[in-house]
Amino acid sequence: MRTEVDALLGPPTSGTGYFLTYDTKDEHISVWFGGGNPNKADPCKWEVQKNTVFVYIVAPKHKLLLSETDIDLTQFKKEKDSVPCHS
Repeated sequence: MRTEVDALLGPPTSGTGYFLTYDTKDEHISVWFGGGNPNKADPCKWEVQKNTVFVYIVAPKHKLLLSETDIDLTQFKKEKDSVPCHS
């Protein structure tokens, strides 16, 4: 929920409405919250309860090699996205 994100990360540094960005010492964090008007004809727009996190992206502020992480790549597989979303 948005209140939990704000409590954890502080106030957003940019963004408006349902898309906000938070900055920490080491990362930029982009968060999409529910509550926008869904478009049932568009498979890329979901109906999500207001102020509920439904997508977030964490991007390090410094370059990081995948080999420097603890991510076990054997737990993932590559797939091509079959639904071309647009903005």
